[in-house]
Formats: sequence, structure tokens, C-alpha cells
Amino acid sequence: MSLAVAALIGLTVFGKGPIRQLFGVTALGALTGVFLGYSIPLITGLVLVGALVVYDIVAVFRGPVGVLAKTVGAGDLPGAMYSYGELTIGMGDLVFYSLVATIAMVTFGLISFFGAAVGILAGTYLGFRALSKFEMFPGLPFSLLLGVAGMLLSAWLELLV
Repeated sequence: MSLAVAALIGLTVFGKGPIRQLFGVTALGALTGVFLGYSIPLITGLVLVGALVVYDIVAVFRGPVGVLAKTVGAGDLPGAMYSYGELTIGMGDLVFYSLVATIAMVTFGLISFFGAAVGILAGTYLGFRALSKFEMFPGLPFSLLLGVAGMLLSAWLELLV
């Protein structure tokens, strides 16, 4: 069964057609985030998210991600990123969005999961707004910070009720 699922995801990620590739990259990123979210405890997840926020900012503006974005064309790294028009999103972004949502669900429950999801979506919106002003902008900081804030705020509010 595992081999069949891996083959199916591989065929979608590296296959022809943008819709098929979008499905494969999204599925692989989400499944990896779910695996990590179930595998690590809350404190480790929060430390990891904090480190990733800092790393993503440095990597995009001064490090390897910025250099890659300037030199690699759309479709050159199938499976590592997905491009749609002028927008390119790395699979790592999807992994860590899913990680935050999974930690929220496993640790605090459904309400915190929705709080994290709303935070991630709000952060993604802010990231898109920032992209209208900058050529490149890291995808993790707004989304992860607001996702964690939504998760923790929802958990705290649930305790009060």
C-alpha cells in the first residue's frame, strides 16, 4: 500500500500537466506536515516554527532561497516548488503550514485547528500583499506566526468558556 501511494504521489509531482503537479506537490507537502505534526511535541514544534521564521527571512533576503529564485526558472525544480503565473510557492511552505495546523489539532483540538487555519490564511493574505511591494517575500513568517497565535488564542479562549 505504501509503495502504491508513493508511486502515485511521485507520478503526480513529476508528471505532465500543471493541475496534476499542483495536486502532487500539495499532497506531498500536506502529508509531510501531518507526519511531522504527529511526531513532535508542542514545545519542539513552537521552537521549530520560531527558527523557521527567522531562517526564511534570512534565506530569502540574504541567502540561498533569494539566489535560487533569481536564477532558477519556473518548472526547473518540480517537486520542490510550484509555479502558477508569477507566483512560486515552495513545498516547504506547505509542509510547515500543515505542521502548525496538525500540532493545533493534536494538542488542543478542533477549535484550535480552526484558529490556526484562520491565522495561516490571514498570514498568507498578508504575504501576498507584501509580494505586491517586493519582488520576493518569505512565505513563512506571517503565516506561521499568525497560525501559532490563532492556535494559542483559540486554546486559551476555549479554557475560559
